[in-house]
This record gives sequence, C-alpha cells and structure tokens, in this order.
Amino acid sequence: MTTRSGSCRAVSLSFLLLASPGPLSGQTLPEEILTQVLRGASGLVMDEKETSVLLLGSPTLPLVEVNLNGAATAQFLVDLGSNVVIVRQDVLERGAGTVLFARESRDIGQFASFRIGAAEYQNVTVGVYPELDVDGVIGYNLLKHSSFTLDYPGREFSLHRRALPDPASAADVLPYTAADNVPMVEVMLDGTLIVVNLDTGASEWMTVPPQLAERLAWSSKPAPGRTVWNNQTGDVRILEGRTRGALVLGPLAIDTPLIYVNEDAEHPWLGSSAMNPAVWEFDPENLRLRITIPAARAFHQERGGPDVRRR
Repeated sequence: MTTRSGSCRAVSLSFLLLASPGPLSGQTLPEEILTQVLRGASGLVMDEKETSVLLLGSPTLPLVEVNLNGAATAQFLVDLGSNVVIVRQDVLERGAGTVLFARESRDIGQFASFRIGAAEYQNVTVGVYPELDVDGVIGYNLLKHSSFTLDYPGREFSLHRRALPDPASAADVLPYTAADNVPMVEVMLDGTLIVVNLDTGASEWMTVPPQLAERLAWSSKPAPGRTVWNNQTGDVRILEGRTRGALVLGPLAIDTPLIYVNEDAEHPWLGSSAMNPAVWEFDPENLRLRITIPAARAFHQERGGPDVRRR
C-alpha cells in the first residue's frame, strides 16, 4: 500500500529548486528569482475582510480550488510542510502561467493572478514539477501573507486579516516558530518535548527520524510497515509503532499514537490524521496559533489508529 506522506519538506524542497539534476546540477537560481520563489507572491489583495472556500479532497488531503489567471481552475493542496508553491507542468500551461527561469527539470514559473475565493495573490512564483499527485501545492510562504484558518471538521478554508491575542493572556492561543519558513510547534509525546512541523500535506499521524525514535518509549516497537510516497524521495518503506503515552498539543490529545519512523525524515512532523479533528487558526505576523476542537468527540483512524480527544 502506498500513501501520501510529507509532500514537501522545507529545506529539501528549496534545495531541489536551487539545483537542477543531471548535467546542470551546479546551476543555481539567480538571487532575484530565488527571492521571488521564497516570497511566494508580490502582494495580496482581499476584496473582503474574510473569504472562505470549501475544503475539497479527503479528510487527510486538504485541497482548495484556485483560479489561475482567470484562465483555469485547479485544486491545490494546502501544505504547511512546504515552504514554496509548486505546480504540475500541465497545470501551469492550462492556467496561462509563464516560465521565469527555464531549466532541464523543474522550471520556475509564475501566475500573474492566483485567486482563492475573494483573495488574489499577485505574481505568484512557483516551482514546476513534471509530475505531481495533485494539481499544485500552496506553501506556507504564500499563506503567511495573511492570517488564515484551516477548519477540518467544518470542511472550510479561510483567509482573513486578524490578530490572535498574546498567549500569555489567552489560554487557547499557542506560540509557534517558522523555522525554514514552515510552522513548527512544541508537542509532548509521552513526557518528551518535541518540536514538530505541522505538515498538512502528510496524511499520517506523526513521523519521526530514526535518531528520535531511539529516545521514545514504545508500547509496540517499530516494525516494517507500509510504503509511503514523497515527491522528493519517491517510495519509502517505513517502520510503524505506538508509543506508550499520549501526544499532547494544546487542547488536542492523542492516546498511544501511531508513529512512522522514516529514514528520510529530517525532522518530526504531525500529519493531517492527527490534525483533522480540530480547527487551526494561524496568525503568521505574530507567530500565534489557536487550536479549537468543536465538540468533545473521539476520532478513529482507519487501520486501527488511535483515539483523538479534547483535553
């Protein structure tokens, strides 16, 4: 079985955009092009204070409809595990996008207009992949141009301009960091403090690198598991196991979580299976996050996943 996992990890993706494979492996992007890639867009125009669109896709694959240059619509993955925007080659062409920097593989392209609901990102610079399992990926670099909310239970994605209160005065607000231009938070896993990326582009509960796995207490030790797919590394056979205690992040608690151990993981990440019982509101300007679980309910993953509860 092959499942989507960790679609775009921060540092790795930037590196792949900087260097082309094959004979052009030494070719790097001009500084001005790299700046545009990492910035995501030259600006954001919102006709309303808030705009919302439906979440498409499966419960662990948050897709939104995007209008490209008024020429075509496509479904892009909202991926907080990516620090850049990427698009499949045929979607760039269908959406009347232009090529800013041609390479043997993975050109750099641009859309003059990139609309989500009533919000228009201008001059969105993208990495172009010959093949992707989605039309495109919206990275955190684009999303941080405003505040935003990913509402898994309500199946809605919103862009807005509002600030969250200081965590010191609001119990339901947490701080986060943006290391390598992706959101990172502190979680407690069976009493161990771990900094993880909130990777909405990954379908699993949680993934850790082997060196971290050695520090965890396991109720069922990691054993050879499924094969997962990543657009950078391809198919990877991972280990699966369960830790003894709960994984805790703010109001979210996951008992004996199902953990993947992936030799290609550069850092731990929390995937959409763990995140989809909650509403996630991000304030990138102040690096604040509010997690809301709409109802005290248990959520059970296919194939015997753990229960998620509200603390």
